[in-house]
Amino acid sequence: MLDNEAIFKDRSFLGHPKGLLTICLRYLCNSFSYYGFTAILIYYLYKEAPVGLGFDKTEAAQLLSLYFALVVICGVVGSYMADRVFGVRKALRIMNIIAPIPYMILAIPRSGVIGYAAATGLLLCNSMIAGQSMNTLTAKLYQQGDARRDSAFAYIYIIANIGSAIPAVTGTIALLFSYHAAFALCAAASVVGSTIFLSTERRVFGTIAEEPADPFPEATRKKAVFVLAGIVAIIAAILAYLFSNRIITIKQFANTVSSVAVFLPAIYLVYVISSPKTKPEEKRRVLFIIPIFIAYCFTNLVSYQGNTVLSIYAETSVNMNFFGKEITPASFVTLQSIFSILLGSAISGLWAVSPSTSWSSALRSLRRRLPYWCCRSRWHTAWDWTRRTEPVRKVRYKRKNVRTPAKCRCADILFLYFWNSTQKSVNKAGVVLVNAERYDTLMQNSTDYA
Repeated sequence: MLDNEAIFKDRSFLGHPKGLLTICLRYLCNSFSYYGFTAILIYYLYKEAPVGLGFDKTEAAQLLSLYFALVVICGVVGSYMADRVFGVRKALRIMNIIAPIPYMILAIPRSGVIGYAAATGLLLCNSMIAGQSMNTLTAKLYQQGDARRDSAFAYIYIIANIGSAIPAVTGTIALLFSYHAAFALCAAASVVGSTIFLSTERRVFGTIAEEPADPFPEATRKKAVFVLAGIVAIIAAILAYLFSNRIITIKQFANTVSSVAVFLPAIYLVYVISSPKTKPEEKRRVLFIIPIFIAYCFTNLVSYQGNTVLSIYAETSVNMNFFGKEITPASFVTLQSIFSILLGSAISGLWAVSPSTSWSSALRSLRRRLPYWCCRSRWHTAWDWTRRTEPVRKVRYKRKNVRTPAKCRCADILFLYFWNSTQKSVNKAGVVLVNAERYDTLMQNSTDYA
């Protein structure tokens, strides 16, 4: 085991410590499993049993959006628990032990709604245990002022997008065999990632981040774990009772969570700013985050449509015939990842040369919305830019009739995913560098706000 000083000076992996290789490989495998899972999940939810779970398309989209929202909310809890109770390394060990289990459950044929609920619950528990611990561990591999930290986050971003190219594979397996077989592939990728991390972390990270950054007293730590487990168990039991007796619907629950998700970040920002542990200069930095945060909310609002609305649109309204072969609609998520890798690498370089946060944030918001405005406009629907040959139908608009195709070609949705990837690349490039630049005050010392 290397001592911490030797780790800080290590340059054996592309000029970085060996620990970054472990982190990158874990991100790669996690991206394989997570993106392969989420890209086909919506189809699994609304396909008729026994192929899928038999929800209608609206409920399937709401369930997936609900999952994305709860992952973020639970991630806040997980980051707090890692900082105050577990410590980053212990949180990551627990997370990696649990990580493959949800995919294994979904891989069981006829696991049904109960299996889906159990798998989703375990994924959310993992978020409540570790949160952003992997990012924190990455930052702690470097001493303050080390210029390599910026490029470390850039490597992680590119590696994660390489892993997120798997949806074309899982989608094809689901198309040819079954969704359970595709989930089994996700489980295998997660097992590989967890094995790599658990077998190498003690050797490559030394004692870095072993202890909580701002720990509770020992007795309070144990109490906090039992309190969190109790709260989770009570909430799970209440939800099981309410849904099984049809007291609430998926739509009502989704609306409730959405309302909480809107106000929770605002409450947390107020808490951070008003905390006596927050220094005056840190308060000013938090205030500068607010407009970026608001823009980020709206851009993600559209981004997550790639796994919900656009996924349904791809399956129901796009001609998936590709040179005589039917391809899976999940392939478009893979294309988005490829665009993100190519564009993200270029834009990361541009950002490093001219990192104008305010202008780039505005451009990100505009770029995210432009394709959807185009798709809703009259000139886009009338513009035969893909040379369609399908039958056409008339659609009544306010002023005139416009002839539109009954079913669009792959190029239509490819246009949307390309623009989505452009926005994602600009956004991620900026977030990576801003996070790396401000990590010491905004992430590593996040427990000072508690």
